[in-house]
Formats: sequence, C-alpha cells, structure tokens
Amino acid sequence: MLILRRPRGRTVQTWHYFTGQQSTNARRAELARRANSEDLNREIGERLRELRLLADMTQQELGAAIGVSYVQIQKYESGKNRIAVSTLIVMCQALNSGPMDFIGRYF
Repeated sequence: MLILRRPRGRTVQTWHYFTGQQSTNARRAELARRANSEDLNREIGERLRELRLLADMTQQELGAAIGVSYVQIQKYESGKNRIAVSTLIVMCQALNSGPMDFIGRYF
C-alpha cells in the first residue's frame, strides 16, 4: 500500500494510492473546517435576525420582499442554509443596510 502526502494549508492530507480516499486525519481536518463554516453561517443568521427586527419586519415580510418563503428566512436565521451573495444583496436592499452590517466584524 502506497500513501501519497500532499501539503495543503497547515494540514497534511493523506491519500490512499489505490482508492484515492482521504485518511482519517484528513477527514477530521475537513470536518473541523466545516464546523467553523457552520458557526459562521449561524452567526450571520443571528445578525440577519437582529437587522430584520431592527427594521421591524416579520419573516413573512422579508421573504416576500426578497422573493423567498418565510421558511427559507428561518433557515437563514438558524444557519441551516447559507446565504448566497446575490441573496445578501437583495436582503440589504430590503433591510436598508449594507453587506458590512452582516460581515463587517470579520474584516
């Protein structure tokens, strides 16, 4: 069994030569990166909720303004679904805010 190692960022991903599958350590590193992005989605969703409440809008009203259902707004606010850039722009217009109001604290 041959094992190929390729550096990528800080971690070293190990690939099995014949199957092309990642090693357990590489899978763990990938799961850790996903956990961080899930936390980020949750934080942006919380910020969406704050801005929606400041604009005195319900989920139904915001959904109607941007062309999605209130269920989709719930998913955005809980962090279950990611907000696309195009959707973020339309949200900013509906909430009279800018994109930095959502993501400014990360820069």
